[in-house]
Amino acid sequence: MLALKGGKVYTATDGVIESGTILIDRGKIVDVGAGINVPVKTETVDLRGKYVLPGLIDPGTRLGIREEGNGPIGWDDDEATNPVTPHLRASDATWPEDIGFRDALEAGVTTVGIGPATTNVFSGQTFAAKTSGRTVKTMTLRDPAGMQIALTGTPRGGAPWAQPSAPPRDRPQDVAIFQAELQRAREYAAKAEKEPSPKSEAVAALLRKEFPAVVRCVYNYDITNAIELARAWGFDLVIDHAVEGQLVVDEIKRSGAPVIAGPLMVNRRNDFRNLTFRLPAILAAAGVKVALTTDHPVVPIRYLLVQAAVAVREGMSEADAVRAITINPAEILDVADRVGSIEPGKDADIAVYDGHPFDTLTKTERVYVNGRVVYNGARPAARRAGEGR
Repeated sequence: MLALKGGKVYTATDGVIESGTILIDRGKIVDVGAGINVPVKTETVDLRGKYVLPGLIDPGTRLGIREEGNGPIGWDDDEATNPVTPHLRASDATWPEDIGFRDALEAGVTTVGIGPATTNVFSGQTFAAKTSGRTVKTMTLRDPAGMQIALTGTPRGGAPWAQPSAPPRDRPQDVAIFQAELQRAREYAAKAEKEPSPKSEAVAALLRKEFPAVVRCVYNYDITNAIELARAWGFDLVIDHAVEGQLVVDEIKRSGAPVIAGPLMVNRRNDFRNLTFRLPAILAAAGVKVALTTDHPVVPIRYLLVQAAVAVREGMSEADAVRAITINPAEILDVADRVGSIEPGKDADIAVYDGHPFDTLTKTERVYVNGRVVYNGARPAARRAGEGR
């Protein structure tokens, strides 16, 4: 048994505990609070003066499928040969040795959503995983966790590595392709006897609400298109990016769809010209469930906390910002029974910081996954050797 004692504990679901104790047994949190009776012979770690959060969660990354440092051979995130690839699974291409996983742990990010890029209308299936582990199987929490969708068209030539002669797609064509595939899947599901179709089966699962459609939205009409399509076809919706969400916040609120907001720290080029750091604050104030993402590697995952700090600077409450990088993304990924908050019964995934988490001078001191230390800031040599993964 392990006791983390004396830190300022941000539970994410039940407020902040000054000088709290977290009791851990067999990788699970068994108790949390102030003045907890610690059993004798319990290993105790003194965290007085430290800030303790649930392991952070980024719900929208390409960790392990857009590998860093490997060049094009490690780019498995975008299948640009066909606009309809719902049967492809990000988990089949994830490389656990991607150095981005180490970066995540060093920042206190212990769970991520991993999914394909968005050149295609149906890009493929996302999944939720821990950032510590030797194999994809041991890291996985939920697979699939969503279906990545894009209805924003593609530029001439499609993806940069596609054939130059490939014709561009516009938004009306994307919506038409999307609905045609939904109709094909509906007819496929209605057949008493049917030939196996991996594509149609994957889309049929979306219509059965086994996982949500994670729809990349840039302009305000992308958002309203996604909301209208979800209402018409009856699938669950997660709005991804939502760059112009501040322009249609009432429509988002009425839809009940959560938003994965970000990345925030990017240049306002092309279709990001209306990007505002105030977006998370506006959404949260309206009562929308909002999570923050780096869209790693667009913004390196180590800066997830920095994005949260910027959101607070621009009007988001500290409590909302903590939820946006812990319990909210856990609920969006449908893994909140395991991670996202510090409460009894959940995995002991915990991040310890030497200062306030939204202070850019703060360093990660220690990170636990399933009650085991996977990062120790006091041992830089071990960090460089990749210890803990």
